[in-house]
This record gives sequence, C-alpha cells and structure tokens, in this order.
Amino acid sequence: MERWSGDRCRARALALVALGLTIFSANGSTIRHCNLNVKSCSNVIIRNLKLDENWEWDESTKGNYDKNDWDFITLGKSIAGGIPVAVYGFTREVAERINASFGRKSVSDPMGISGTLSGNAFAIAAMRETLTKVATEEAFEKMFAGQKRLSDGLDAVLERHNIPWSVTRSGARCELQFMPTLPKNGSDAKNHFDWELMYYTHLFLTNRGLLITPFHNMMLIPPVATEADIDLLIKGWDDCLAEIAELGRENSSSPASGERGRRASSG
Repeated sequence: MERWSGDRCRARALALVALGLTIFSANGSTIRHCNLNVKSCSNVIIRNLKLDENWEWDESTKGNYDKNDWDFITLGKSIAGGIPVAVYGFTREVAERINASFGRKSVSDPMGISGTLSGNAFAIAAMRETLTKVATEEAFEKMFAGQKRLSDGLDAVLERHNIPWSVTRSGARCELQFMPTLPKNGSDAKNHFDWELMYYTHLFLTNRGLLITPFHNMMLIPPVATEADIDLLIKGWDDCLAEIAELGRENSSSPASGERGRRASSG
C-alpha cells in the first residue's frame, strides 16, 4: 500500500473520498496560458500551483463564470482594473471548517488579511468601480465580439498571404502563433516561437502607431475598442505580413538561395 504523509495524505484522501481530481505541484510551479478541460468530475483540488493569465470558461453557458461551483476561489489585480488588491471567497462548508479549526480557538486573524496594503480605501474604491462599471455583461459581450472580429480578420490576412500561422482564440483575447496549427500546450507554443520575428513584427506595428503586448503576440480587446480600432490593427498586420511574404518570395527566388538549396541537397 502506498503511503503518504502530511498535507499530501489529506489531499489524497479527500480526492479519493470525493471521487474528484487533485492537481498538485511539489515546487509551487506557475502555469500560464493552459487549457484544462475537466469533465465528469464534481470536485477539483488545485494545491501549491499558480494558474496565471488563463481564462475560465463554462461551456454550458458560454462564459457564465458563476456556474462552476468552486469551493474556494481567489482573484488578483484584475478585479480592481490593475490596482494592487486581491480577494477570495469560499462556500459556507469551507467557512465552517475554518471556524472549527481556527475561529473558535482564540485565533484573531486565521486568514492572514494584510489590511493596509490589500484592503486600503483606494483599492476598495477601484474594485467597486470595476465591478459596477467596467466588468459588466455588456462590456464582455463587446469584448467577445471584438475578439471575433480581430481573429477572423487575422485569419483572412494569413490566408491571403499564404502564411502558415494560426490564431488562438480565448474569450476577449487572441494570439498570433508562428505555427500552422494551434499549440496543444505551453511547450508546443514555446518550440515554435521566434523572438527575432516577433521583434520585427512588433517594431513594424509600433512604427505605425500600433502597440500590442510586448513579450508575445497576444491582443486583448477592451470594451471601449471600436470596430474602426480593430480594423486598423488588422490593416497593420496585413501590411506587415504582406512585406514578410514579399521578402520570403525574394529570398526563395534569389541565386544565393538556389545555391544554398543545391548545396543542401548535395550534402
């Protein structure tokens, strides 16, 4: 019989009793841009693992995030529009367990709230404004529609210039991938990434007044973006990829390129 100790034993036992799933990182790793598709499972436990820059999606309601029935959830600075603050919430059952362990044992602050730094008046005001005026259903509808317009436009540009790249779509964001098919995981995307090509395309766009995420090709549509704004970005990528396609044709037809090909074939 396999033996476990400490927290791992408790997490393992809880997963077995609940017939759920436990995802555990021994060294507290961070996973970015992942796609977790969990089916036929009513209890999911994620321990010592940070999921960053991901988008929660409920397929049954096409994005109604409060239907996933999480027991414990935390939200970072996005809940206040970028202002440093974080919140957490949990079910009544979790609250009762916390009280049973700490709340009735003369522990004044069992949850470790940091007060001044994360709960100051400015941060709370920013959070209130974000939740009531920014992160609304109307705003998300505009963002999703804008992402579709941008992604469809980029796909059309790639097809027009016969460039074998692809576009990842997720919620209000999309990303141009330097690969013919969508990446299956982070390693797949990393293996096809080209920093020099990224610098070239970003500089091309920047010189034309278009600035996107500086460390990859992700584009997030804000609710205030107009169709004209999105079309302008598509036009920028169109001009950029047209130039890249032309450079590719010139290089492939040059005598030096033919000589390199003959050398490679003879070698």
